[in-house]
Amino acid sequence: MMKPARIILAAAFALMFTACGKGGEDEGTDNTPTSYCRFGAQSVDVGNQSGQSIFTIEWSRAKWTISTDPDGQTNFITAFSATKGGNSGLTESYTQITFTYPANPGTTSRTQTVYLTNDATGNKVSLAVVQAAGAPMGLTLDANTRYQTVTGFGGMLNPTWTAGDAVLTDANIEVLYNQLGYNLIRMMIYPTESYTGSTVSVWDRDVAIAKKAKSYGAQVLASPWTPPSSMKDNNSNIGGHLSESKYATYATYLNTFVTYMAGKGLTVDVVSVQNEPDWNASYDGCLWSGAQLLKFVKEQGATVKGTTGVKLLASESLNFTQSYTDPILNDATAAANLDICGGHLYGKAPQDYPLARTKGKEVWMTEHLENEESTRIWDKWDGAMWLADELHACMDKNFTGYIYWYLKRYYGMIGDNTTTGSSAGIAHNQVTKRAYVMAHYAKYATGRQRIKLTSTSTNLLATAYLGTNDMTVVLINKSAGTIAIPVPSSRDIVSATAIETTASVSMQNKSVTISSDKRSVDVSLLPSSIVSIKFTY
Repeated sequence: MMKPARIILAAAFALMFTACGKGGEDEGTDNTPTSYCRFGAQSVDVGNQSGQSIFTIEWSRAKWTISTDPDGQTNFITAFSATKGGNSGLTESYTQITFTYPANPGTTSRTQTVYLTNDATGNKVSLAVVQAAGAPMGLTLDANTRYQTVTGFGGMLNPTWTAGDAVLTDANIEVLYNQLGYNLIRMMIYPTESYTGSTVSVWDRDVAIAKKAKSYGAQVLASPWTPPSSMKDNNSNIGGHLSESKYATYATYLNTFVTYMAGKGLTVDVVSVQNEPDWNASYDGCLWSGAQLLKFVKEQGATVKGTTGVKLLASESLNFTQSYTDPILNDATAAANLDICGGHLYGKAPQDYPLARTKGKEVWMTEHLENEESTRIWDKWDGAMWLADELHACMDKNFTGYIYWYLKRYYGMIGDNTTTGSSAGIAHNQVTKRAYVMAHYAKYATGRQRIKLTSTSTNLLATAYLGTNDMTVVLINKSAGTIAIPVPSSRDIVSATAIETTASVSMQNKSVTISSDKRSVDVSLLPSSIVSIKFTY
């Protein structure tokens, strides 16, 4: 169920290019016209934050070219207003060049050399651009400030109609839910008019794979895309609304699904009222308003749950519009029937939900993928870092569960042998980098309570989680430089272990050093990496 690709707009740089001079010939002492180009200074100093600055080129009767080190090892300037200029017929002129630079992520100053070459003579001169050291990075821990207890992470069970190499296998589930620690799986409630018999073939499709995930301790979320068409005002699986006269019938229908699955040996832990009630889809779907969801949950929520012990989730809106669940939370009867506030993140960043927290409700992100192919190659590292950023944001905003879209697709956690376009090269059953990134949270945050860990830099994302006799930390280095930093502990450390994932390694063991006072560990974070640490007490 792909959503329209989000358009990512790149910010435009305002670049300045100014040239001044006078006409006529510049005669040397031997009456030979002089050709030269040079920088107006030997160096330029800039601050440690991102910005723009200028340097001046003085020139006469010359065309010139600006260049940087070809290996790029020390380059940090991202743009010049011009890299060529001058005029062989103009004398005693100057040009101001504007250049753009990012923030310095390191704790030491850095220097980039800029070269100026006279196109006619080949003479080359240089300018040093010196950027001040970035602010010292640090982490501050307050173990007494506590937030959500994390339920877990996972993805969507591929329906059996995603045929061929996209079908999840037992071996795929073993990798994701046993080795990588996933523990949430979402499945569809397929619409059917025949749901009262002992066999509902359309519901049997995904039982085996869901049970396999369940065997590793997974919780199952069941989500309907549409009620049966006979219950809707347009008599179609596509669009329309649930008829108010069918609210009680639909509640029984959802309860029947849960009890049917129990009879097949599969416990459904959470059932949703509706997938994306605010999205008028061209495929199976059903539109709801916030008022309609309130009425259904208030009057029929208890019927949906019955005596099954299943939890009720609403409303899985397209971009987690809280106005769909606020009315439920503000009504005492409806709120008593609701267990989890869920939503998707298409077109919207994760947001805290204080009302849900004050009402004692969990907050789950139940579907998302970043599907802008023009900006990310699916299994390249920048796509994995996008997921790391979103996972961090969800934890920071007090979400308790995170469920990705399809588990087995070229944009998911297991490759499906797609061979065309930007997804080419992701082999069948290949574990993707995104899978490993989410495993950092699945294995190090699940079942623990998040505690306050503050980073002094936006290039270093950090969250910490407290267990019974341990504490874990997940760190993301978003910068292009290595970050060496002490990571504080809430108690004296008995032992410490860590794993690291980068573009070249996946969940590789990483060395950390316990401090002499046993209250921190020293760790070195490689550029663009994610590291998880476990302190045992």
